[in-house]
Amino acid sequence: MESNKLFEYLASGKPIVTNIDMSYSIFDKYNCGLASDDSSPYQLMQAIIRIYDANEDEYNEYCKNARMAAKDYDSKILTNKLEEVIKNTIGS
Repeated sequence: MESNKLFEYLASGKPIVTNIDMSYSIFDKYNCGLASDDSSPYQLMQAIIRIYDANEDEYNEYCKNARMAAKDYDSKILTNKLEEVIKNTIGS
């Protein structure tokens, strides 16, 4: 997965399985999928099966969390946050 596509995938509202090791993991923060630094086919298969076997409540929680993460990282939201930081820095 290309990291620039991550937010589009999150916006789909579906759990994500990735083998990209990130020092800051959105998956850990939002519980919106599974990430593994082991890119073996077996580990990826296990992660996919874990999502597939999730009960309905757990699956829906992954989906809700994915949409929430996408919203939090929306460019308009991030731009507003950056603008506030700049205003506060200039004002102090």
